[in-house]
Amino acid sequence: MKFLEKNNFFILIIIGALLHIVSAIYSVGFYNMDEQFQILGPVEYLLGINNQLFTEIWEFTDAGRIRPWFQSYLYYFIIEILKFLEINDPFSWAFILRLLNSIFGFIVIILFYNLIKDDYKINNIFSKIVILLFWFYPIIHSRTSSENLGFSFFLLGLFFVFYIYKNKGNIILNSILIGIFLGISIIIRYHFIIFVLALFLHMLLFRFSLKNLYASLVIFIFICCIFIFGIFLDSLAYGEVNFTIINYFKINNDHAFASFGEEPVWYYLIETLLNFSFPISFFIIFSMTVFFYTKPKDILTFISLPYLIILTMLTHKELLKLIAEEKKH
Repeated sequence: MKFLEKNNFFILIIIGALLHIVSAIYSVGFYNMDEQFQILGPVEYLLGINNQLFTEIWEFTDAGRIRPWFQSYLYYFIIEILKFLEINDPFSWAFILRLLNSIFGFIVIILFYNLIKDDYKINNIFSKIVILLFWFYPIIHSRTSSENLGFSFFLLGLFFVFYIYKNKGNIILNSILIGIFLGISIIIRYHFIIFVLALFLHMLLFRFSLKNLYASLVIFIFICCIFIFGIFLDSLAYGEVNFTIINYFKINNDHAFASFGEEPVWYYLIETLLNFSFPISFFIIFSMTVFFYTKPKDILTFISLPYLIILTMLTHKELLKLIAEEKKH
């Protein structure tokens, strides 16, 4: 019993890792159509498997060009390495991509939890079980979606932001890593620019100092470098200079976003409560509400609450609807 109490974190990590591996093995299909059309479709094009990408999917045609290519190129190069190792089965490619996504996401959560567990008073067995063994993480981490990989990179960037806040490590190196990881999160999933802007604002409003101002400048420079790299990859794929992020927000704002359906402001609240592991979902919503109310200046509130408000205000909502529809079938 003493061994279990002393080593519970390590044991839970092992169990969590096994759950992630099992999820990567048995996950099939995709939980959102964008995972196929936005990410895997371009990978097929780069591999020469599907040459109809620019004619069949409007997001990649001349009328669209709204999809970024970084994640697809990343998977393409991984598959090229697998082909060099004489692993030529597409099912093995898909499994290895899921497994790498899954391992990466789980490692980032472990690192982040271990860094903040004392600050947020979550260094207890209950918190460890919820964070390391909650069913949602193995499922979402094993997907090749932009939401999953983009958030893993963002959380890794946030990890080093906490390093700066805690005066750990070299500030220049931390700032460079933050800029790289946050920049990657943006060029994978443009919505994460909201997180990043909120993070900058928090650093300047509540942690202002010459050191943090300097760190913010370095972070901004490296985000711009990654952003330019993303423009280069997009332009390479589309065959000419393409500012994908401008196209994305312009076209979605003009007509595309609303054309996929509209839901009321309270949609996410109701769907989360009813379809996200009820009654656990109630305690998740309650805990978030209490945290936001009691810690309005905390960095986690500052980056997550604005994002939540913006998502709620947008008319098009789809992820939880798809989960609900799958449960019906």
